[in-house]
Amino acid sequence: MTVLADKVPAGFWPAIDKLDEVLPHLGHPEIRPLLEKIALLDPDAIRRVLPAWGPDGLAHTVSEDLPLKLDRVVQKVGDRWEGAAAEQFTKHMNQVIEVFQAWDNPAGEVAAHIESFLDSLELSFLDMAGKVAGWLGLIVGVVGLIVAAIGTGTAATGAGVVLAAIGWVMTIAGMILGIAGIAISDAQYLEGQLSVSLAGAREFREEVARLEAMRPGGLVTPGGEWKPITPEPEN
Repeated sequence: MTVLADKVPAGFWPAIDKLDEVLPHLGHPEIRPLLEKIALLDPDAIRRVLPAWGPDGLAHTVSEDLPLKLDRVVQKVGDRWEGAAAEQFTKHMNQVIEVFQAWDNPAGEVAAHIESFLDSLELSFLDMAGKVAGWLGLIVGVVGLIVAAIGTGTAATGAGVVLAAIGWVMTIAGMILGIAGIAISDAQYLEGQLSVSLAGAREFREEVARLEAMRPGGLVTPGGEWKPITPEPEN
């Protein structure tokens, strides 16, 4: 297991901790708790399971292969049986096949977006971490200046150097939080897409449950009896 936190440069978290020393004094919440949540993500582990959602995965099998097999079943039933029950069975099975066929779309969209999300997040997060780690010495100096100014009341007087230091710190914090915000926004979008996919799964399970309730003697709802089609006499 290799989470993003294992890939950041050594100076990243010390730099974040330094920023968090002064951010609350500037009316800004600490940023490490939010970054830690993102840094616990393991992109490679997620990538390893994504093929299950792709063109060779279960979703594709459900949406492509099973409908073909079910359609052959429906055709055989139509060749051998008639009557109201047989008609209801065919109608219902066609609805089940449509559910299977629709399953591939949300699954494929979720898989594609997850892959794009992981690539973007990993690249932007690690790029940001590298920059922040490289600024560790500067961050330590600037934060020290601001802390000293707060202690002496200089920050409140609006000294130019102190204001510049504060502006720089807030800019860095904004850049970090901007990347975090994009990650959270994408995660929320993913949650919505997964909800669509799960709704399809629930519909699928309901259709299968109704299918399991069917028996050759009739349907759950009144549908008449099954009548074998009498073969035409041979000439």
